[in-house]
Amino acid sequence: MDAALGYPAFEIEAVADRHGADLVVAGSHRKGLYPSTFSGSTSSDVVRISTRPVLLVALEVLGSPAESRTACSRLLSCVLFLTDFSDRSELASRYLVALARKGLQKADLLHVVPIGERDPQARARSAAERLEELAARLADDGVSATMRVAFGSPTTVASERAGSGEHSLVIVAPHQPPQGSQALDSVTSAVIRNTTAPVLVIPPNCDREPRLAGV
Repeated sequence: MDAALGYPAFEIEAVADRHGADLVVAGSHRKGLYPSTFSGSTSSDVVRISTRPVLLVALEVLGSPAESRTACSRLLSCVLFLTDFSDRSELASRYLVALARKGLQKADLLHVVPIGERDPQARARSAAERLEELAARLADDGVSATMRVAFGSPTTVASERAGSGEHSLVIVAPHQPPQGSQALDSVTSAVIRNTTAPVLVIPPNCDREPRLAGV
């Protein structure tokens, strides 16, 4: 147990460094994962500066100790994985595969082709092929994967899927915010606001590979 004085987000990162932690868990006392004011909160700042994955959990959703144990036991029952095939998303996909080797049961793989994209059908075909490759890797570890390529606003589609209540965990990989900005990208922010499922965030400053052989 550690007690530290200072700016919470920086102290949390320092304690995590000191103990060689692979993950930071941050909780919220609000129903729903976080309110619309998530940006600027301590947890938001932790995500912004952390060099390791951050698991965001709404504590009220976990309920009583018995309910919490049940929620934790089903954390890997069905994961929603959002990808734009960026380098950040590719790193997040390796964490998804790592979870497959730790007992993940189902995965819902989602890519959204934005409105106004040049040749959206070609983009969709390419996305489907890449999702199939990821699904095949997951299948090797016994995970049943559903692939979805949608058209529309990535923020809207992703937040609707995250808020569907169908998933036990959501994985996102936000991009580095513009210089001087403390806000997460719109997709990540919308997902965090609209889901009650825990969210595993691979922060912009995280370049750590999962600690599993072969990943």
